[in-house]
Amino acid sequence: MTRARQERTANFKLALTTLLEAVGEYALAEVLFDPNAHPDILKPTWEDLENIALIEPLPTGKYLLTGRGWTAALLTTGTQNELWFKDRLGKLFSAMKKLVKGRHEPAIVLMRVLVETTHCLKVGFST
Repeated sequence: MTRARQERTANFKLALTTLLEAVGEYALAEVLFDPNAHPDILKPTWEDLENIALIEPLPTGKYLLTGRGWTAALLTTGTQNELWFKDRLGKLFSAMKKLVKGRHEPAIVLMRVLVETTHCLKVGFST
């Protein structure tokens, strides 16, 4: 791998790590990213992230991390293997199962109910 390619790959990982950390426990739609506020993320990296739908451009020039981007960030950072993450995910699925147990027809469960039931997140499980 060439040095330029290594630097671009490293910047891509830095970008995903930065975006994931900034989203934290907030809903993806609540955290906007201004490229000017992240000078360490190179312009070509923003373009790459957009081209593969990991971020969504807004008319304001800012971006949102997409669900696909959040997943890519989890995999890139290894967060999906962290015990705390697995525990929280387990709580979420357990709560979902309890809320629909015994039903024989489809059920709608509001995200707010899951949040209140699990006490896992501030606003939702989109982080």
